[in-house]
Amino acid sequence: LYEPFDYPGTGSPVSSNTPANWAYGGSGANDLNVAPGSLLWPGLAASTGNSVTNGGVGLGVRRLLGINLGSGVVYFSALFRINDLGYGAWNGAASQAGALTATDNSGFRLQVMVKSNSPSGYGIGVQKGGTGSTPTFDTTERRAGETVLLVGKYDFTAMPNTVSLWINPALATFGAATEPTTGLLAQSSGTDGFVIDRFNIRQNTAASVPAAMQWDELRVGLSWASVTPLSSEAPTLLTGLTRLTNAAFQFAYINASGQAGTVYISTNLINWTLSGTATQITAGRYQFTDPEAANYPRRFYKLRSP
Repeated sequence: LYEPFDYPGTGSPVSSNTPANWAYGGSGANDLNVAPGSLLWPGLAASTGNSVTNGGVGLGVRRLLGINLGSGVVYFSALFRINDLGYGAWNGAASQAGALTATDNSGFRLQVMVKSNSPSGYGIGVQKGGTGSTPTFDTTERRAGETVLLVGKYDFTAMPNTVSLWINPALATFGAATEPTTGLLAQSSGTDGFVIDRFNIRQNTAASVPAAMQWDELRVGLSWASVTPLSSEAPTLLTGLTRLTNAAFQFAYINASGQAGTVYISTNLINWTLSGTATQITAGRYQFTDPEAANYPRRFYKLRSP
């Protein structure tokens, strides 16, 4: 699923557009409304269309995926921002903001949790669902008006099933074949066995949900790469500097433009020699190895494109 909220009619319910894609829970007004403009994240594929806003009293609105997922791993990503905590009305207790949800419309499988830390700050956590489930919260305080990139994972292959959440993962991980093994929150307490077929964007009551939230660029997929696509305008990013066991030097870089470039080598930053091209590892990712590095006290490298 890729849901960029590319709909007209700002200020009107998003479900007015292709109603069959949406389901509801709770009571109150259907006011998950299309908002003008997009949320943006550097290095992530460019946002399109508009976004949606919600919060406080109203229906929880579920975006149907169009498929039932009950095995393997399921990932999602979304851009999220709390515009107004509603301090004084929202009780600030741990509360779901969004969730991968089961076919029964109320079995929340991977929950993005928020709780208030101060009149203008809050924390983000992750929680599974069902009896005995408990949240795990990040220790970083986020501020109202701050956009965050959320990437979550529900793992049916782990027993008990495990949920994970990355908050603002590094650009170097975007589009990678495997997820980063650090910088994540994880939790496994709760109930297993529910199929996922929708994503809940939650509203409830003024006391239980922040007053004003905003969502954009919702993706659900079966791999980390599918929900963290690189922007074609992302800058070249150096990564993976490594001295190999044979004393060769190796580095990698991300270049979403699709141009591998050529590598030049120097010992003095004045005289440069063409060494060759890097090897493409995956889409937008390249690796270069200098086997001669062991023969020199110092080496400098220059990447040129084309």
